Amino acid sequence: MGYERVRARVVRAGLHTAHVAIDAFAGGQITIPIPTRELTDVTKLTCQQLAGTELTVTANVSATVDTDVHPYDWQLLTPTTEVPAARWCAG
Repeated sequence: MGYERVRARVVRAGLHTAHVAIDAFAGGQITIPIPTRELTDVTKLTCQQLAGTELTVTANVSATVDTDVHPYDWQLLTPTTEVPAARWCAG
């Protein structure tokens, strides 16, 4: 176990923080907070387009708490075709 390349999905994205579910960590039930800018830089999507986007990431999937997951090396898997409501990116 430990660090593996796994799938992740952006559950919601705010102006400063996005919340990402990683199925390999806690069955995707606990979201990991990620700076929104980190994801927009990698995906080239706007904040409003991030919710629902699927990515791959290298993460510590054997972590027992969300602060030990340490996701890095994000890669866009499938961009969403739906643009979520702008409220996801409210300050």
